[in-house]
Amino acid sequence: MLTGQPSGDPDAPHAAGVGISAEIAVVIPMLTLLGEGKGDGDEPAAIVGTGPIDLTTARKLAGSTTVWTRILTDPVTDQVLATNDYRPPEKLRRYVRFRDGRCRFPTCNRSAWRCDIDHTDEWHDGGTTSHDNLALLCRYHHVLKGNTPWKVVQSSPGVLEWTSPLGRVITDVPDRPVRFS
Repeated sequence: MLTGQPSGDPDAPHAAGVGISAEIAVVIPMLTLLGEGKGDGDEPAAIVGTGPIDLTTARKLAGSTTVWTRILTDPVTDQVLATNDYRPPEKLRRYVRFRDGRCRFPTCNRSAWRCDIDHTDEWHDGGTTSHDNLALLCRYHHVLKGNTPWKVVQSSPGVLEWTSPLGRVITDVPDRPVRFS
């Protein structure tokens, strides 16, 4: 079914399902999952790309999975704030690109579209994939951050404090605040 050809078909590019996996995204409001939402957790659950599903089925799917991708969103704006994956989802990448607008190394003006999204506190050291731990760095400054005595901390979401090898602290703030309506 995943290959689009029967596995017995001699022209099939590979055996059925080999090297191919499916991903099903079930969205369940947390208060609904816990049974504590408005009206005792009656906000709808949904399979992304398909539509609403009943809460019994959603809870059963949530309880039987071994793989979770948690995505936290702002309850008012629906803006993605964090995920438990290394790679930020598109809405979070979009937010960081618009918030930062450019490479966030002091004096660098490389466009956001030519920058990497970097974990300020490294993922492998326990850093999170969240709006308050991500920033744009051009490839040169991304490499510089990881391989030289330059250090950076994100003192508040989007506010970077760089410390030079000589101990000088330089604060870099986003050029403009981002608000999605």
